[in-house]
Amino acid sequence: MANIAKKFTRTVKKATRKVTKFASEAVNSTKYSIQIKAKGGDLEEKYEELGRLCYKRTKEDSEQLEALYNKCLEEIEALNQEILELRRKLAHQRAEVVCPSCGIYVASSREVCPSCNAPLTRMEVDAPSSSDGDEENE
Repeated sequence: MANIAKKFTRTVKKATRKVTKFASEAVNSTKYSIQIKAKGGDLEEKYEELGRLCYKRTKEDSEQLEALYNKCLEEIEALNQEILELRRKLAHQRAEVVCPSCGIYVASSREVCPSCNAPLTRMEVDAPSSSDGDEENE
């Protein structure tokens, strides 16, 4: 009877670890998805700002306006890089690969890209750098 109890306890502990790991992965995936969505909103605002600056730039020519225009371009590029990094982390979390042909993220179990039908290589998605761990405060 004691052996059955020990076996049951081990089985429960093993199942608990699996459930905990799955929940943690789901939380991280959700976190990255939310961050991508938020950065996408920030990016849209920057594009609107850039449009206003482009319009003003055609009407007047000033160094201050040119500086604002260039700053906006730099901020857009930075946001694009942040979104790219978050998508890379999300792909790693979900065990996805990038299609070499069209660039979409595809489950690593797929042999062919569902978007463009290109064959997928079996390369692993780069792991996020150690400084990007779950201690993000965003």
